[in-house]
Parts: sequence; C-alpha cells; structure tokens
Amino acid sequence: MAGGTPRTRQGAAVVNGNHTNIVCTAFEDSIFVVVTQYEKLGTLVQVLPGVSADGSSAPTYTTRVLLGKDEPMTHVFARSLGEKICPKNGYKPFTLAVALKDWSPQVLHATEELVLQNKVW
Repeated sequence: MAGGTPRTRQGAAVVNGNHTNIVCTAFEDSIFVVVTQYEKLGTLVQVLPGVSADGSSAPTYTTRVLLGKDEPMTHVFARSLGEKICPKNGYKPFTLAVALKDWSPQVLHATEELVLQNKVW
C-alpha cells in the first residue's frame, strides 16, 4: 500500500431479511472488517494467523474477543473468515467487528461471501 493510506470498500445486502452492512479496510500491517445488522460495531475480535505447534504446513488461527460478548459462534465466525482472508493477504492479522441479529449457518455463509465481494486485500 503506497504511502500507508488505508484502502476501504463497503457494501450492503439483505441477508435473511436483515439489512447487513460490510466495511473492509486494509492497513499496511492489518485488516479491519465490520459486519453489522445493527448499524454499530458490536463485538471486536482479533484474529491472529500462525503456524501449528507440530510444524505442519496447515495454518492456525487464534481468536480473541477484545470487547463485547465472548460467545462461541463469534469465534467460529472469526476463524472461518480468517481461513478465507489470511491466505489472500499474506497472513496479516485482522480485527473483526461483528453485530448480527441472526447467527444461523446460512447467514454466516452469506455474510462471509459479502465480505469477500468487498475485499481490499
């Protein structure tokens, strides 16, 4: 990224009856992704890619809630996004802000697709 200027893309769609906003911002050393159906940031999750302890080539993803509700589905969604985002961005860490009304698998899959359609990495 030339001169350290962040790149941002945003999009929106109706996902399972709920208006959903996506904002993806690429900084020089990390990515920030917002997925919201409430028009607010919600829970902040840090996703750190790494290498497995056994030395295999499979990457690992550590998720940590920085602010908000520490729910299992939050970690599942963040890790799943990590598996899709990190290999494409040089394994940079990213922060996810997520506020969803519906946590069903169909909604999580649709919002992942929406994030990938608005990628900046």
